[in-house]
Amino acid sequence: MGEMTDRAGTGTTRPEEADLAGLTGITPAAGVALKERAEERARELRLDVLGMTCGSCAVRVEKALNKLPGVEASVNFATGEAVVRLSDAAPTFEVLRRAVQERGYDIRLHIDETEEAQRREERAWLRRLLVAWPLGIAAMVLAMGWMDEAWARWSAFALATPVQFYAGWPFLKGAAVRARAFTANMDTLIALGTLAAYLYSVWAHLTSLDELGHVAHGALPDLYFESAAVIIAFISLGRWLEARAKGRASQAIKRLLEMGAKEARVIRNGKELKVPVDAVKPGWILKVLPGEKIPVDGRVLEGTAAVDESMLTGESVPVEQGP
Repeated sequence: MGEMTDRAGTGTTRPEEADLAGLTGITPAAGVALKERAEERARELRLDVLGMTCGSCAVRVEKALNKLPGVEASVNFATGEAVVRLSDAAPTFEVLRRAVQERGYDIRLHIDETEEAQRREERAWLRRLLVAWPLGIAAMVLAMGWMDEAWARWSAFALATPVQFYAGWPFLKGAAVRARAFTANMDTLIALGTLAAYLYSVWAHLTSLDELGHVAHGALPDLYFESAAVIIAFISLGRWLEARAKGRASQAIKRLLEMGAKEARVIRNGKELKVPVDAVKPGWILKVLPGEKIPVDGRVLEGTAAVDESMLTGESVPVEQGP
């Protein structure tokens, strides 16, 4: 058994208190520090960044925010979030948003996505994938030997069009948004590459209609419908795998957090009380019984115990802890 002084362990206290880790709150000076840090935390925003498709997008958004006076921002592409710390002279949320929109992106106050929202994104990419791959493969088969026939050229056009404008719509939309902001990203490259192949093929096909059946084999201009379709098919597969992996990782993290302690034993005025973990404050003294989960980060004041730290360090052997 050991008694612990809480350090407001991150992941166990309320979000507005999570930055107080490392402060014991035992002395008056520490109490002042707690107050100052709490005030700083009240000026911190957690934002969702919309429209990012690669690491360079996160860099652009971060630079746009950090150029504003009184703003210190950190953008994480993997989570699609930005943590913004604001000083007294910091601008309003609308000013932050306008600065980001000028780069072709958008922000909103953070919303914890539900599993259903993550599944919707995954299903949306899966639908595009199921359109792009069959049609793209069919267009590629036609390109292997029948492109001198009128029916094959029309068929390739019909197969590639839904791939270009349905499966490839997110890339076209993203490229258009970036173009309005005079920037470019991965969507721009995909849209330019596939549209160039598709539009050239449409032009070459329509301008050679009069020659169909009247020219020698191989004399008709080449078409590249299958190239545009297959590129979109492969990239859609990557986006679906990315959405699927993010959804699985998010669910795993949530399940891991749910395994933590839900209550803490608090010693107040010589009495032992059980309180929700979210209600624990820095400076409180906690009591942990043998075999119990340690509810928060802290330091041992009394007693010794062997603690399983494998989740943090990977060490499978329990580690002795004491004052």
